[in-house]
Amino acid sequence: MNQKIERTTLSKQVYKWLEEKIRCGEWQVGDKIPSEKQLMEDLEIGRNTLREAVQALSQVGLLEVRQGHGTFVVADSSLHVVLQERVSHSSLLEIFEVRHALEGEIVALACMRRTDEELGMLFALVKKCQEATDMDSFVEADMALHHQIALCSKNTLLADMYAHLFDKIQMSIMHSALLNEDRLTSHVALIDAISKKDVKKAQQEVDLYISLYKNRISNKGF
Repeated sequence: MNQKIERTTLSKQVYKWLEEKIRCGEWQVGDKIPSEKQLMEDLEIGRNTLREAVQALSQVGLLEVRQGHGTFVVADSSLHVVLQERVSHSSLLEIFEVRHALEGEIVALACMRRTDEELGMLFALVKKCQEATDMDSFVEADMALHHQIALCSKNTLLADMYAHLFDKIQMSIMHSALLNEDRLTSHVALIDAISKKDVKKAQQEVDLYISLYKNRISNKGF
């Protein structure tokens, strides 16, 4: 590695260097980052500078210093931390209303920007949803399908926001048994609309299944 950092605004540059390691996935959530000694040697910086940068990343929720064990990655972006904190204080109905707004724009962009290769991936994931034999495998395939649709939008900010909300949404769906009918339909009509680049039809499909979810939530009092 041996990457010397310029001395101007040193702690901020160290912060950005560490943050990039997390953002690009070289250091993933749950990973223990290199030791303080190793980082000081690699970056040719002093202990105080490194600790200042690590403390700043800890304050925004990306790193956690565990005394006697080291420093660990606990989130892959500050956006994740902020959204998870906000979502934890939101009702399931509020989450679905936000999901409705995001998915409407996501599928519209996916219709216009998806590639043929990506479309093949979407159909493969729909097939996995249909072939799922238990709830866990269905949820895994369903989450992958929605994540791939978001990636097809080619809007990384929108995809990131959606991904950080969707974990909470899917767990809530699973625990409140809202998936029964989805296991039969598996968003076939939605992916067909995306394949035909039919924005209006794709958004109508989003309206249909999100409205179904919201009605069930209202009836069950979630």
